[in-house]
Amino acid sequence: MIEIRGHARGGQGMVTAFEMLAKIFSYRYDFEVQAFPFFGVERTGAPIQAYLRISPGPIRVRSYIYHPNMAIVFDEGLMENPALLDGLTADGTLIINSEKPPSAFKGKTRRVVTVPATRISVERKLGSKSLPIVNAAMVGAILRVLGTDVEEAREIIAQEVPVKPEANVDAAITAFSSINEFVDELFRPQQTNGSVAKSPKPESAVPFWDKPMSINKTGNWRVVAPKYETRQAPCSYNCPAGTDVRLFVDLAAKGKFDEALDVIYRHNPFPSICGRVCPHFCQQKCNRMYLDGNVNIGAIERFIGDYGKGAPTAVVPVTKEETIAVVGSGPAGLTAALQLRNLGYHVTVYEAMPKAGGMMRSGIPRFRLPEEVLDDEIRRIEEQEVEIITGKKVTIEELDGKYSAIITAVGSHLGMGLNLGSHDSVTDGIEFLRELLIHQKTGKLNRGETVAVIGGGNTAVDVARTALRFGAVPTIFYRRTKQEMPAIAHEVEEAMKEGVVLEFLSAPVDLKPGANGRLDMVIQKMELGEPDESGRRRPMPVQGSEKVVAVDHIITAIGQRSDPYVFSNRSVKARQGRVELEKPQTGTPVFCAGDMAWGGTVVEAIGSGNDVAKETDAFLRGKTWTKKESSLPVTGYDEINTAYFMPAPGHATPVNIPANLLNNFEEVAGGLSRETLMEEARRCLHCGECFNCGNCLNFCPDAAIYIDEENRLRVNYDYCKGCGVCVRECPSSAIHYSE
Repeated sequence: MIEIRGHARGGQGMVTAFEMLAKIFSYRYDFEVQAFPFFGVERTGAPIQAYLRISPGPIRVRSYIYHPNMAIVFDEGLMENPALLDGLTADGTLIINSEKPPSAFKGKTRRVVTVPATRISVERKLGSKSLPIVNAAMVGAILRVLGTDVEEAREIIAQEVPVKPEANVDAAITAFSSINEFVDELFRPQQTNGSVAKSPKPESAVPFWDKPMSINKTGNWRVVAPKYETRQAPCSYNCPAGTDVRLFVDLAAKGKFDEALDVIYRHNPFPSICGRVCPHFCQQKCNRMYLDGNVNIGAIERFIGDYGKGAPTAVVPVTKEETIAVVGSGPAGLTAALQLRNLGYHVTVYEAMPKAGGMMRSGIPRFRLPEEVLDDEIRRIEEQEVEIITGKKVTIEELDGKYSAIITAVGSHLGMGLNLGSHDSVTDGIEFLRELLIHQKTGKLNRGETVAVIGGGNTAVDVARTALRFGAVPTIFYRRTKQEMPAIAHEVEEAMKEGVVLEFLSAPVDLKPGANGRLDMVIQKMELGEPDESGRRRPMPVQGSEKVVAVDHIITAIGQRSDPYVFSNRSVKARQGRVELEKPQTGTPVFCAGDMAWGGTVVEAIGSGNDVAKETDAFLRGKTWTKKESSLPVTGYDEINTAYFMPAPGHATPVNIPANLLNNFEEVAGGLSRETLMEEARRCLHCGECFNCGNCLNFCPDAAIYIDEENRLRVNYDYCKGCGVCVRECPSSAIHYSE
């Protein structure tokens, strides 16, 4: 067995270097290894130690290394400590990060090796000049001294470093061929009575165990046992689409973007779209926000979606006899269609508009969602042989008998009126956006005209920002405060930066003809009362607070409803899943999904589409489907051991607001670069999931943690006494007590 002791200062990456070496000798050369630090939490600049054992057979000890065969010094300044080399064996090797020749350290030990690791690292911009990260260069030098091939280690080094994998690999290769060596044949260690001094065997009046631990199975002392258990992460738990957010973020951190795209696509065929327009419920619940800011999951999803543009798709053969019709090509309808197509059904989607996309095409301005992004993700669905028929408005009675099941997902494309009378200058917000996006009509807005936008949701904000781009002067009137606005928070902030004015606690109560063809809108101030059924405080009118505001146009955005045409204009109470209809409307089973069932955002509609696809498939197979919720708890911030996560401020989505907005519909939000994106993904705390950090293995006093054949950390209950050190030291709360 070779025992190695390392000396460095916090921040130089020595612990990571020893972990690299352990993996290299374990994965490439099949040795038993053990690597662990001397400290709990690193403090930049403070002297630290780390230990590494490499053995062809089982390692039975867990103590610190007192008599190393090799001493590694990452910072030459530490050589001023005379005790640094205490215990180094007589034939030991000393490796020092230094520009000096090894002979300059004559008398320290028999074999001295120097390597200019600092210069090599600085040249490759690894760390900073004041604190270069020399771990990869030192690994290269150590591999050379141990007689291995640095090329064998290339992949492991690249995987283990947090940033700049190629530069780190190059540093290791350069250092491998840059060592200088000096062997002092006259060196003699301190001797006592003609023999090398040895540590005396400890004497004790109390009996102690000096045999292999494998003989003494102490696990029967245990009252409680630690157990690895992957619990729910708040990000994944709060994704309405059901996406495994924690997994795709982890894959993105490792640069495995193809695999990350596959993970998202299992539940969400619109990653590029959701990365742009989703409220990111996952991100809103990220535990890291309590530490130094949540992980920018939306930017990660957007990058992965854009990365997959043009990626080949696999077509599943039709294996089912039943055929399915989907009415509506919005996010719910297309998601349901794709999921059922991939289960082997032939699926036909009917869309009333000239192009597919539903509210994504007719209700989201292009400065938030470029048309080419929408077209690409719909084209990918069509490539998987989902048939989409556009320009055809249908009823379920027209489809009755032609299909085995019908899914209605027509969205909520009809706006709710103000009930204050009609006027040519009053327009519905949904209609305004649809006319612009589908028919390129501007709603007769002229430069300098004032526009009152009524509402506080996404449609209201989109309408106001669109009006700005026509040169109009929009003001949003909302009856509650900014805190209660249902619109996406960052969209509201962007609107305010662009110049949209918001009048809170204000509601229109009357409309009157004004001078010069304008409208006099009577606004009443409101105050917040008790919460209503939505959980928001109810707005109450303030008597005597009315004022008149003269405007050129009023655009309402106070709510939406679905078009009853699909049910032949009959009143049907739509709900998620199977709906019972009175005959003779249809004998074909009908299911509902998306906005028409319960309203919501794009990602909520996607989740609705997933659910209705499962329910429809189960029905056609003669089964009953019930949505199952995981019984495992969601990992909270108070369960995360934050001592093991260094501060790492996040990377915000870049926003470019043009100085001149007139007729500028270019996308406002930008994306992150590949390198920045990976840095952001590495900020993930892995809530509730073991990510093989090795803390439990390092801290276990009974050597009861081992790595199984699937490279997972596990507990050997023959020796585990249930002390709970592993539970307390797990960074991500992936180990818990069990009886």
